[in-house]
Amino acid sequence: PWYQQAVAAKKMVWTNIYKFYSLDAHDYRIPGISGAVPIYDANHDVKGVLGMDLTVDGIQHFINQLRITDKAIIYVTNEHRQVI
Repeated sequence: PWYQQAVAAKKMVWTNIYKFYSLDAHDYRIPGISGAVPIYDANHDVKGVLGMDLTVDGIQHFINQLRITDKAIIYVTNEHRQVI
């Protein structure tokens, strides 16, 4: 879905959280989000889409490494201001 979303939007997009398919023996599905941006040629035709995946665990690890005050609270939200 991230590929089609980026092409349709003609700009960088983020997906909602979904479960990634893994290739390990346990078929464990890891929740995460994907970012995608369309790549155009000189004629403005789509040549492909560049995508990246962030797991929820990875985002949590990043946030836990931030040096903030003891009383600070961090919320991660989507574009609809829903807490992830």
